[in-house]
Amino acid sequence: GMPVGVAASSICFGAVHLLGGVTWEVAGLVVIGAILAYGYAATGNMVTNITAHMVNNVVGLILLYNH
Repeated sequence: GMPVGVAASSICFGAVHLLGGVTWEVAGLVVIGAILAYGYAATGNMVTNITAHMVNNVVGLILLYNH
């Protein structure tokens, strides 16, 4: 069902970021993965998730380089 799918995809989302060297942020990425999974479940549209992921990354870059 959806809760198991959201949990599994969220854990995978966090785990994939481990390959990029992310460590302590994995818990937050699992939460973001859950939000994206629920977004997809609600809309059925992957473009929404891609856009949300892109906005998250841009905000992170802005915060990282403008402190």
